[in-house]
Amino acid sequence: MTIGSITPAPASFPDIHRFEVAADGLGRYDILVGLPARYDQSDRRYPVVYVTDGQLLFWDSFGAIRFQSLGAGPAAIVVAVGYPPDEGLSGWFARRNFDFTPGPWDMTDELGQLLVQHLDSIKAAEGRSDAMMRAGGADRFLAFLRDDLDPAIRATYRVDDSKPALVGDSSGGCFVLHTVFSGASPFDKYVCVSPTSSLANGAVLRMAESYLSANRNLAARLFLCAGSEEMKTREASLMGFVSSVTRLTELLMRVGYPSLELESQIMDGESHLSIFPRAVMQGLLHVFGKSSRAARTTG
Repeated sequence: MTIGSITPAPASFPDIHRFEVAADGLGRYDILVGLPARYDQSDRRYPVVYVTDGQLLFWDSFGAIRFQSLGAGPAAIVVAVGYPPDEGLSGWFARRNFDFTPGPWDMTDELGQLLVQHLDSIKAAEGRSDAMMRAGGADRFLAFLRDDLDPAIRATYRVDDSKPALVGDSSGGCFVLHTVFSGASPFDKYVCVSPTSSLANGAVLRMAESYLSANRNLAARLFLCAGSEEMKTREASLMGFVSSVTRLTELLMRVGYPSLELESQIMDGESHLSIFPRAVMQGLLHVFGKSSRAARTTG
């Protein structure tokens, strides 16, 4: 058989919706919503999974949920929160640093200056100068997810009564930890991949230690991971990917919260750019109660 000429056309996915929202003081967000198979053919309600860095992480997350819904895990609605394409790579890089980072942080330390230099390089490559590096917006971004976006999603889609899940990678992983220990989280399921714990001079680790000293329980399912290759360069060591996972695991296991379901992994052979597909697959299995390798805390 000989294939003739091919005429490509844009693909249309009826189970994937897209819209833009604006948040006061934060800016515009590009939202992708992935619906379960045959969503329109029933009146069933579904759990919801929120994913940071939406335009990067949506497809792996949606694919993992779809595949697991064949029998390994529940069907769920995936809501990926990203940034408008017209803001460019520089807009994405600058805005996520603000949204995901606790504050205050003047970014004059070595890590802060490294991130500023990365942004300058991206702006030069794109030929734009509008993006500015800031930090300290994690509380405001959490409030946007909790008070604005989640109610709107629940009013629009058939979401069940369970608390949602939150997925984040790298600086987004730092935001996941910030949310866990904020005392103001609407979530109870967390997939935290390669958290950049050194942001804001390690503020999220101090936040965790403060929470652990003041609270007698943490009702959550938490998946923590980093890759074994994420500690083998100077830049990666500045980020604290692996050390944050091991440190938090030790602290949580020592406290022994009775209502915490914790799984922690250092994934062999995975780098910062390779880890997410494997991590989100295993992480979602754990937070929805299907993992066979859960390391459970005991009270």
